[in-house]
Amino acid sequence: MEVRVENGGSYEVGKSGWGKSLPVPSIQEIVRSDFQSVPQRYIHENKDRPIISEDLADSLEIPVIDFSFLAKGDEDEVQKLHLACKDWGFFQVINHGVKEEILEKMKAAVAAFFELPFQEKKKYAKAENEIEGYGQNFVVSEHQKLDWSDMI
Repeated sequence: MEVRVENGGSYEVGKSGWGKSLPVPSIQEIVRSDFQSVPQRYIHENKDRPIISEDLADSLEIPVIDFSFLAKGDEDEVQKLHLACKDWGFFQVINHGVKEEILEKMKAAVAAFFELPFQEKKKYAKAENEIEGYGQNFVVSEHQKLDWSDMI
């Protein structure tokens, strides 16, 4: 099966179902090196950026999903989750039951990870055909436009 991706790239889905993701340089390391300007690969042309009217911009709020309703099978909340995934690709979850103390520890651990030396972070790099680990996901072409971010 062939899957088309943004900016004209294409790839064949691998056995894992996710396809191959090419390795790309760490943004933190690009900035720490002799950084002069953002490489072209990370600059999205105006024509490729979403157009948001003022009316629409006023109504844009990140979807909020109430997990307590979702856990009870509330159909309205299930529909909100569906639309959040389909239209936004992300959402905020409330009433999930995770203690604030645990969330703060998680934030601190992630911040500490990104402060590690590159060679240490590299030990956790994504393996080929995986989406877990350090690096970027779904990089399928050497010419694909990328986000200016490092991820874990």
